[in-house]
Amino acid sequence: MRFYDQAELELLALIANFTLGRWAEAEAHAHRNLALLRPDLKRNRALALVHLAHAQLGQDALGHAVATGRAVPADARHGRTGRLLNAFDARLKTRAPDTSETKEWADHIRQMGSTAA
Repeated sequence: MRFYDQAELELLALIANFTLGRWAEAEAHAHRNLALLRPDLKRNRALALVHLAHAQLGQDALGHAVATGRAVPADARHGRTGRLLNAFDARLKTRAPDTSETKEWADHIRQMGSTAA
């Protein structure tokens, strides 16, 4: 475990709380992870952002969730990150189908030509 730094431990705690649906705790770990994360760990940053967007959505903070989802770089929208974005897209459309935030997200996805649809 010595090779894990505090940012990586925060990411693991984020994922555990995300899996349990503990949205406030997941959000807190996401913010700590992002604050501690080395700039060169772009994949980890993208994963933390997607998990953070889900956690915000789980707390009905639609505007924050969409803004966070939009912050995921286009070149990171594949693999696990892409699948998590697809799940975020589906959850957002189910939770708040007719909101301005959902429309904003749909416009963003169209502009990005992303896998999240």
